[in-house]
Amino acid sequence: MSYLPITLILFLFTYESSSAIESSLSTNWDFQQLKEADIEGLITDVRYKNIIDKYQIKTGHRGYPDVKDIKLLRVVKDRVKQNLSQQIFHTNVSQGTEFPVRFLDDAEDERTHKLHIIAKGPESGAVCFDGTPPGFYFRSGNGSGKSKWIIYFQGGGWCYRIERCYRRSVTALGSSKFFRKTILLEGLLSNQAKYNPDFYNWNSVFVAYCDGGSFTGNRDKPLKFKDRLLYFRGHRILDVLLDELLRKGLDSASDIIVGGRSAGALTAIIHADYIGSRLRRATNASFRVLSDAGFVLDERALNGSAMAQSMFQQLYSLHNASKSLNRACLRAHGSDQKWR
Repeated sequence: MSYLPITLILFLFTYESSSAIESSLSTNWDFQQLKEADIEGLITDVRYKNIIDKYQIKTGHRGYPDVKDIKLLRVVKDRVKQNLSQQIFHTNVSQGTEFPVRFLDDAEDERTHKLHIIAKGPESGAVCFDGTPPGFYFRSGNGSGKSKWIIYFQGGGWCYRIERCYRRSVTALGSSKFFRKTILLEGLLSNQAKYNPDFYNWNSVFVAYCDGGSFTGNRDKPLKFKDRLLYFRGHRILDVLLDELLRKGLDSASDIIVGGRSAGALTAIIHADYIGSRLRRATNASFRVLSDAGFVLDERALNGSAMAQSMFQQLYSLHNASKSLNRACLRAHGSDQKWR
């Protein structure tokens, strides 16, 4: 019996997989606008989510591919010049908590969360990167959970350089134009008692993330980059979100958990005191904060660079976050250290 060398097997697998990806796509879209996009831009572009699902490309924290699959995605980036016009099925799994999020169209039933656009957001300047109104997904509670709420902020990393925010502005991470009408959530937001016995019948809110800065942005005027105006209004989105939820019954809550994953977890941590103070003025509910993968270690990279510090400094400046952060914390740092 003879065997193929393993290098040849790997080559054939990669070739066939990339060819299958290419041949599955339609042929009427100009690819030039993404020609210079890096792998992150490719992954976060909503039009490519179906590739990741269809070919079971495994994604880890923040939706990035495993190393073994990056080659396939580079093939797609370099060769594909077609339009992905089919419906999208997106799965984003949080490490450690198995938290899938399925974005569906017109698939509403008792399990799904329905999109609610905050139409009055633009009146107070609360808008996504591209100026569209923000939104959230909601499923009402029942039974013993009717007065209990869990508010969960979507993850998705930070954009601390304007070119990255520019790319996000044409995806669901920067524009409500790309939000799906319904989503099916699992983990802490599932309504299945078998898998989520503690919270299955709570009022469940999944906050769509379209500001790129964990809801810290507070620029009065938009910034122009290339052909677009970009709005950094995350904190205003947070304000109108709380207003809307209070109108939907949050003011009558007995228990409230605010949490999130990754950048969403940082949202929960950064704004815990602010959200708590607003809710205490409106309700006597018990209030708790949950952080899932929301810690950034201040350690130097292998090349000696202080990457975490640089990221925080750039975000603080670009989003004008000073107006959104804890006053006491800001006073505790010098004028050149407030980004901490």
